[in-house]
Amino acid sequence: MEADRESELDPREQDRIEGVEHQLAIPRWMTAPLWHTPPIEQIEFCTIGFSMDQVAMPRVYPSCPTKPLYDAEKIMGDVIGWKLDPIQRAELLRRFPPRWPDVVADHVTLQANAPHDAALPAATAGELVGRIDDGQGLQAMVVRIAGTTARPDGSVYHITWSLDRKRGRRAVESNQVLADHGWISLDEPIPLSLRPARF
Repeated sequence: MEADRESELDPREQDRIEGVEHQLAIPRWMTAPLWHTPPIEQIEFCTIGFSMDQVAMPRVYPSCPTKPLYDAEKIMGDVIGWKLDPIQRAELLRRFPPRWPDVVADHVTLQANAPHDAALPAATAGELVGRIDDGQGLQAMVVRIAGTTARPDGSVYHITWSLDRKRGRRAVESNQVLADHGWISLDEPIPLSLRPARF
C-alpha cells in the first residue's frame, strides 16, 4: 500500500529532496485533538512537502486524500460562556497587570464541548472576586456569576489572565490550578459586563 502511494508522486518532486524539500509521511489525524483520534484501522497516511528555503504552509501532494477521514465538526462541540466587554477588559488589564507574557483575559467559560444547538447563557453580568498566580506561568481571575463561583461541572468560573506558553502552559490548566491551590479574594468585588457567546 505505501509503495503504491509513493509511486504516485511526481518523480520531479522526489528529485527535489536534496537541499530543498523533505518528504514526510505523517498521519492526517495528528492535526486533530488527541481525544478525537479515529480508530487505528481508519488511519491513513499523507505525504506532505515542506519547503526548507521559504516560509510557506505545508503542501499536500496528490497522494494525500483530500476528504477528512471523519467529520470533526460533528464530533467536536462548542465552548459557550461569556466574552468580556473590550473597554472594561482594557481597564482591568491596567488595574491587574498580566504577570506572564501571553495575555488572554477575554472570556469566561460556562461549558466546554457543548452541543452545537446548546443555548447561550442568560446572565449578562458578573463580578470579579478573586485571583490566583501559581508562580509557574499561569495567572487567573475568579468570577462570580448569578451569586456563585461554581460552574455546573464543579470547577470555578474564571478568566485565564495570562500564561507563559514557552513553559508549555495552556489556558485550560487554570481549572486544575484553582482546584489545587484555591484563590485569594479581592478586597472588593468588581462588577463585570459580560456578553453571552459561543467560541
